[in-house]
Amino acid sequence: MRLCIYCAGGLGREVLDVAHRVNKEFNRWEEIFFIDDEIEENEICETKVYKFKDIIEKLDRSNTEFTIANGEPAIREKLFNRLKEHKLKIATIIAVDAIISPFVKIGEGVTIFSGAIISNNACLEKGVFLNFNCIVGHDVKIDEFTVVSPGSSIGGFTLIGRRSYIGLNACIKDRIKIEDNVIIGMGSVVFKDVSLSKIVIGNPAREIAINDKHRVFK
Repeated sequence: MRLCIYCAGGLGREVLDVAHRVNKEFNRWEEIFFIDDEIEENEICETKVYKFKDIIEKLDRSNTEFTIANGEPAIREKLFNRLKEHKLKIATIIAVDAIISPFVKIGEGVTIFSGAIISNNACLEKGVFLNFNCIVGHDVKIDEFTVVSPGSSIGGFTLIGRRSYIGLNACIKDRIKIEDNVIIGMGSVVFKDVSLSKIVIGNPAREIAINDKHRVFK
């Protein structure tokens, strides 16, 4: 089996590191490479970089799986759907040192980095990305394509909607509901529900804007 990392930026290089550690432990892939249509390099970190159309034309679909290495929730969804349209396999990648209850539901295309802790009866829907040292409490549900940044903590029974973004070291109280397309600023402490497409920041977190373009990074 081969692994294609879709996007070769900074996050792509971090995914590459995680994939190499997984490979060292489980020998899961015989080859790892990048796809990225936005860069000109042919090789990054001793790893080949291809354009999407070039690799699709000669791809052995039965022997290749893809992971999406982009931290923008809307782009994660777009690329996921593109892969599905081409009937390509989408990998779930979990760092070898993540601590995960055996009673956790993990969807297709989820990526979990080193140091993450996921407690009993949590649910990560397809395309969710958990960065380094995240804590996900029991009975938490994180919906599709949401990105959780390093060091963030999510209390038990919290519900997080689709395409939301949890910033660095944010802390979310238990039994909170965060709706779709929300942005939680780095270091924020969330004590109450956050409604659709709001941007909140601070301690306690307060609304500062509307995420009307449904994008985190401009």
